[in-house]
Amino acid sequence: MHRFIILFYTVLIFTGVSIAQPAKSLRLSFGAGVYNSPYYHHSLEGGFYRISFEYHLAKRHILSAMYLTGKHYYVDINNTNVVMGTEKGNRSTRTNDHIVGALYQYKMLNKQHWEIMGGAGLGLLTKTEDYTAILNNNYVPFTSTWTDLVFPTNVSLYYKPAKDWHLGIVSGMVIHPDFPLLGWHFGAKLAYVIQ
Repeated sequence: MHRFIILFYTVLIFTGVSIAQPAKSLRLSFGAGVYNSPYYHHSLEGGFYRISFEYHLAKRHILSAMYLTGKHYYVDINNTNVVMGTEKGNRSTRTNDHIVGALYQYKMLNKQHWEIMGGAGLGLLTKTEDYTAILNNNYVPFTSTWTDLVFPTNVSLYYKPAKDWHLGIVSGMVIHPDFPLLGWHFGAKLAYVIQ
């Protein structure tokens, strides 16, 4: 795993150095939409908010930093002490995810008014789960938190009605080494280009 991380960052650094051009730009984008996790039992979607800084290294190569926070609800079938129906839609547990990551993205379509790009990278996920359990015949609120390495992915479609303002759709997944797919998001985004 450590070899993969070192290789990934080495490729990013040398790719940036070899394809860098004098005319670079930075795009700041905000997004919001639906967030969920197919890994959990009877998961019910919540919302997400996302901010990203996309540094355009060359015509088609982008290095971006992103922060995403999203929540969803699910039924905890592994813990028999968890009280059912205490969260949205009769779910037992509310989950808040916070993801910080760096992604390499490639523009697959780069036209005057349209742009499609996709990419993947490395990030840190902090997951906080809130639930109510029965302990000694009392209802007790609990919170558990953990942080781990994840691999965020991203696909974006942009419409460029003006030179500096872009409207878009964003979709992505959060892949964890121990879980097949820990989360996904889909929503709209608004971006501003700083030359």
